[in-house]
Amino acid sequence: TAVRDAVPEFADVDFALGRYALDVPLQPDQDEALRRLSAARAAFPESPAIVATLADLRRDREEWTDALEAYDTTLMLVPTHRDALLGRTVTLSHLARYDDAVSAATRIIDLGNWFTGEAYYWRAWNEYHLARIADARADTDRAKGLMHNASVLVLSGMIEWHERRLDDSEAELQDALTLDAG
Repeated sequence: TAVRDAVPEFADVDFALGRYALDVPLQPDQDEALRRLSAARAAFPESPAIVATLADLRRDREEWTDALEAYDTTLMLVPTHRDALLGRTVTLSHLARYDDAVSAATRIIDLGNWFTGEAYYWRAWNEYHLARIADARADTDRAKGLMHNASVLVLSGMIEWHERRLDDSEAELQDALTLDAG
């Protein structure tokens, strides 16, 4: 910080300082991070790492429209940026743009390798909200085959409940509680 204050042209350090502000264990300083990352973005507009980090911060702050814009900018720079694709999917989901979120999740699945379990989960989550229960069931089953966490089990339990398979629903929801007792 002292060097940045003494040498204003040393804008390179704003990205590191912004990430550092987010990494403070007990009290991340999102406002400082936003300030630093925005300055880094202005200095280096072609950096996908900076804009993707800024997008994640906006998503964490539930600034959905700004997050989506930043994810889209990242994807213009690197069309296969998996973190940005997943962040975009989550953001579209929270904006209730379910069909767009399904398309974004499908893009991740089609690319393969990274975040496919998460992509199946979010695609199922959006399909459930679109009342495409059979599609949601199939994607939830695929997600469960790739990752095991409470969110997937809760969604699976909700789908089972919707299908009136109450014993299966109870089992899934109980497994979710057991997995995430907190």
